[in-house]
Amino acid sequence: MAKVKNETGEALDIPEMGRFVLPDQVIEVDDAISHRFTQSANWSPADKAAEAAHKAGEKALGRVATDTTGKGE
Repeated sequence: MAKVKNETGEALDIPEMGRFVLPDQVIEVDDAISHRFTQSANWSPADKAAEAAHKAGEKALGRVATDTTGKGE
């Protein structure tokens, strides 16, 4: 399971999960779908599994995730 964080500042309804997610709340989602969440500005990866899925998804789509660390990763 990967963890993603609601970055919207408001509660979000996630119908496919049957729940509301509060502002700044971190939820667990299946690794296989975590990339769908992190493609939106509404969500950010909140653990290494979600970050890895995000990077893999970006690579698969032919995009390079923005490196803000200065480490070239």
